[in-house]
Amino acid sequence: MSVLRRPLRPGVGPAAEPGVKPGVGLGEVADPEQRALARTRWSISLRVAAVMTAVVVFIGAVVFGVLLLAQRGDAEREVRWAVTHGEAGNPPGCVWLLVRHEGEITGTPNPPPGFPRTTVLDQVAADGQAVLERLHRNNTDYTVLTQRRGSDVVQAVYDERFQIAARASLLLALAVAELVALVAAGIAGFVLARRAIAPLGDVLRRQRRFIADASHELRTPTRRGPAGVHHRRPDGARRRGGGQRGRQGPDHRPDHHVAPRTRPAPGGRRPLGAAAGDLRPGRQRHRAHPARRRDRDHR
Repeated sequence: MSVLRRPLRPGVGPAAEPGVKPGVGLGEVADPEQRALARTRWSISLRVAAVMTAVVVFIGAVVFGVLLLAQRGDAEREVRWAVTHGEAGNPPGCVWLLVRHEGEITGTPNPPPGFPRTTVLDQVAADGQAVLERLHRNNTDYTVLTQRRGSDVVQAVYDERFQIAARASLLLALAVAELVALVAAGIAGFVLARRAIAPLGDVLRRQRRFIADASHELRTPTRRGPAGVHHRRPDGARRRGGGQRGRQGPDHRPDHHVAPRTRPAPGGRRPLGAAAGDLRPGRQRHRAHPARRRDRDHR
């Protein structure tokens, strides 16, 4: 029995890891499926990070908007209370109170530059309608309410300097939280994507290994002969050895392969080689019917 195998080509067969080409380092990915899985992992990680970033930004925007509305409401309440109940000599904090009485303007000392607003005082004195303004001056914001109080016209100026500082601190905290959430979301997304895609990568590796093994077996088949079969000597050698050519029938055809004489297998079964030899045309012709064989013996 002889076994013939073709030489293995580089990168083909069980010895070659599927998806790894010769000369490619372990850190390099040569398998298209592995590259696709890597891209999928990064895509999932980026999407998770983007979703988490959007959520944090949305929450921060809501918090900032609520804070801004609350601060504006506080500023309006401060100036309304100052106009109604405040005294020019003792106004609330961050408020300047200016009063126009019989054409003369008095009030809290050292008001911000640009105040009082005399045009607005004249307008309210003429029509009696209160005017609420929000102004940006002197690198800060002011909430200004001008309103009549009896025969006088009162103008309250509220400095929003501390509210602006609070909003800046909130924005800084939101930015830090956004950065931390982005990093955490990226790491969590990468880990989750890797765990989610790991079974798929294992399936693809098994498939590639199976295809490579099957391709190797198809390209390099194993050639084996039937068990118990040997080559027969040429007819000339048989004539020289015993002259068996003359004892063979006229319809005999020389066969190159015959089954050897073998002992019966245990259980009454014949070996595979003997059975294969009996199925050949030459052997079938020589095997006569039992009745004909008895007639020939009687003759």
